[in-house]
Amino acid sequence: MKKRTTTGSYKKGNSNTGYIGITRTHITKNGRQYPCITVSARPKVNQVMATKFYFDPSSKRSYEEAIKKAIAWRAEKLAKRNA
Repeated sequence: MKKRTTTGSYKKGNSNTGYIGITRTHITKNGRQYPCITVSARPKVNQVMATKFYFDPSSKRSYEEAIKKAIAWRAEKLAKRNA
């Protein structure tokens, strides 16, 4: 059995973009898959807000713009919590 190296519980995040609360995924509509960036934030205790930013999978620039929009949206929602 492997020895635990951390004290307390530790859960690896589900983010596959490298940013907390921002994940690349896809939505299926009418049998087609549309890639998107899903972002979530908790502006208050027991309140979760989430939204999606769609992008063109063939364009890296479109993906980067969607990530920037997601980061800005999350920062805006969390700023209200910290204000």
